[in-house]
Amino acid sequence: MRIAKKVASLAFKVSLGGVLLLAIIATEPTLLATPFIEYKVPTGLNGVSYPMSITTGPDGNLWYTDSDGVQVVRVTTSGVFTVYPMPAKTPSDKPDSITTGPDGNLWFTTGPGNSIDKLTTAGTLTEYPLPNLQSGPDGITVGPDGNLWITEFDGDMIAKVTTGGVFTEYPIPTPNTAPSSITTGPDSNLWFTTTNHVVTPSNPLVGRIGKVSTNGVITEYVLPNPQSVAGDITAGPDGNLWFTEDLIVGSAFVGVIGKVTTSGVFTEYPVPPNSLPQQITVGPDGNLWFTDSGSNDIAEVSTGGSFIQNPLPTSNSFPNGITVGPDNNIWFTEVGSPPRVGELVLSPSVHLKVAKFFTDSSLNPLPRDSNGNPKVDVVLANGVVTSTNPGQVLAWINVTNTSGSSLQALKLNDTLPVDWMVSPAWIPPKGSVGAIHVFYANGTSLASETEITQPSTITVSTGNPETVQLAISNFTATTIGHPLMPGQSILLSVKLTYGLIHTSQSASSFPRNYTDTAAGVAWTQASFTGVESSGTGSAFFIADAKVVG
Repeated sequence: MRIAKKVASLAFKVSLGGVLLLAIIATEPTLLATPFIEYKVPTGLNGVSYPMSITTGPDGNLWYTDSDGVQVVRVTTSGVFTVYPMPAKTPSDKPDSITTGPDGNLWFTTGPGNSIDKLTTAGTLTEYPLPNLQSGPDGITVGPDGNLWITEFDGDMIAKVTTGGVFTEYPIPTPNTAPSSITTGPDSNLWFTTTNHVVTPSNPLVGRIGKVSTNGVITEYVLPNPQSVAGDITAGPDGNLWFTEDLIVGSAFVGVIGKVTTSGVFTEYPVPPNSLPQQITVGPDGNLWFTDSGSNDIAEVSTGGSFIQNPLPTSNSFPNGITVGPDNNIWFTEVGSPPRVGELVLSPSVHLKVAKFFTDSSLNPLPRDSNGNPKVDVVLANGVVTSTNPGQVLAWINVTNTSGSSLQALKLNDTLPVDWMVSPAWIPPKGSVGAIHVFYANGTSLASETEITQPSTITVSTGNPETVQLAISNFTATTIGHPLMPGQSILLSVKLTYGLIHTSQSASSFPRNYTDTAAGVAWTQASFTGVESSGTGSAFFIADAKVVG
C-alpha cells in the first residue's frame, strides 16, 4: 500500500506543533514469545525485492506482490517460492495490493503502470488499463456485488471493476483525498481510508474513513483527531470496521488502532509506545492482527482494545502486509534487509510442522500443468517408458519446531510415491552417495543449507512404495551442535527415479497422481525421551504421458 510510503514522507514534511488531546482508550500490551518461521524471498528485477501485500490464494497457497522486484510470487505453506515476473510498462511500474477474486484468480493493482491485473494460479496474466491515465490504483477488494473495487490514490476516485475488466469510476466529493485501503463492510458497503495529498497551512492534514454503496453513493467521516494518516482497513468480527492510523503530534507519529461503526461512530486505541501499525486483518481467533514496523512485531488487539505484542526474531524486519494463511496461521511480509515472508504459528495443537515439496535435481520447483499442479512428463516410445522429464525428482521434507521448547530428538517416516525408487539404491551402513541428505535449514536457499547427514541414522525399506526412516537421537551430537530451537527447521531430501522405466505402459493410463506422505515425532530430550510433539504432511505431483513413437 502506498500509504506506508506516504507516512514516511509526511514524517519529514509536516510539523504542526502543539499538543493533541487524544480521545482514545489506553491499554497495557502483553509481550509473548511466539514461534515464528521466516523465509528469505527471491529477488526480482535488478536483483531487489520489496514484498508488499499478501493474500491466501484459491489454490491453498500464499501470494504476495513484490513492488520493487516487479513480480508476483506464490509461496507454499512449506516455504517454496514460484516467481511470476510482470511486464514493466513504465520504468516505475510496481504491483501493489493483491486479493483473490470472485472468479478464482488473483487480482492486483499496479500503481504507475495504471492497471488492474488478473493472474491465474497457472501464471497467465491479463492487464486492464484504467480509463484515467493518472489514477494511481492502490487498494483492492471483492465487493458484495461480485465485482472488484479499487481506490485511485492519485485520481481521488473509487472504481468498480467487473471480472471482464469493465470500469465504473466514482469521484470522492472531497478533492485531493488520496484514497488508499478498501474493504467490504458488514453493511454491504465498501469502506475506504483517505488522507489528503498536499499539506499546507491553509490545507491541513485530514484523515477520513469513507464508505461507498454499490451504486456509487459516497459518505465521508472525518477522524476524531483529524491531523492523522489513515492507513489500512478491514471488517472486524464485531460488525465494525477496524483500521490503522498514525496521529501527528508535533513532529512525531503516535500509532493508533481505530474502529468505526457502520453509522460513523469512532473509538480509538493507542498502540504501545514506538509502534507504527501498517496493515491489519482478522485472525482465526476472533482478534485483529496487525504488522507493527515501529516495534518490529506482529501484534494483536481484542475487540475490547487489549494488545498483545509478538516480537519478531529478526531485528529491523519492518513487517508490512498481513493475512491469515490456509493453515490458520498469520502470514506477513517483511521489507527489511534481507526481505522475507514470515509465519506466526498460532495453533497450540501442532508443535511440529511437517511439510512436503518436490524439485528437480537442480533444485528448481517442478513445472506446473494447466491446473497449477506440479508435474513430471513420462516419455513413452512404442508403449514403453524410456525416460522422464525431469530425469530425477527430489522429494523434500521440511520439519520445523513450532513449539515453545527446544527439541533434542526426532524420528521421521517418509512413504515415497508408488513406482518411484531411491536412486542410487541405499545400501547400509554407509548408504549411497547423493541419494539422501539431511540439512539444518539456516541458509538462504536449498543449495546453501548446512548438511548434517549421518548415514547410520537413515533406513530405507524395500517394496513398493519404499519408505525412508530418519532417527536423530541427539541434535547436539550432530554438526549443528545444539538442539532444534523454536522456529528452526531441518530438511530431508530423497532423490528418486521412476521405477517403471523400460516397462510397457498404456498412454491412456496417464495422468497418474503420485503422493508422498511424511510423519514426524520429536522429543525435548535426547534418546527419544521427554515431552513429545508430532506432525504430518503430504504432497503430490502429476505424471503425464508424452508419446514420442
